[in-house]
Amino acid sequence: MIGNRRAARSKMLLVSSFPARDRTPEINGYIMRFQRRFGYSPSALSISTRQALELLDQALESGANRPDEVKRFLLSRPQLQTSLGPVGFDAYGDHKATFHIIPAEMEKT
Repeated sequence: MIGNRRAARSKMLLVSSFPARDRTPEINGYIMRFQRRFGYSPSALSISTRQALELLDQALESGANRPDEVKRFLLSRPQLQTSLGPVGFDAYGDHKATFHIIPAEMEKT
């Protein structure tokens, strides 16, 4: 079973809401800075959290002070820009994401 691990890994695909790091300089830069600072790779959740905090900051900068105002700000644009890429929400406030298929061999680092 252990001997088959490498063969299985070469056929595996990862599904991610973020593109492969070698295709996105912003994501790659974030991962590299995170690794240097903390000594390990960030999870996808940390990338989403960073984007969420950037969007909250944008909403507050626009004058939104209450949750309903933040929601109105987020829903008022089809797409918002963060340092790690664009983010969009549907009319219900659900995150609109594109899923990316990444061969596992690309994400070894």
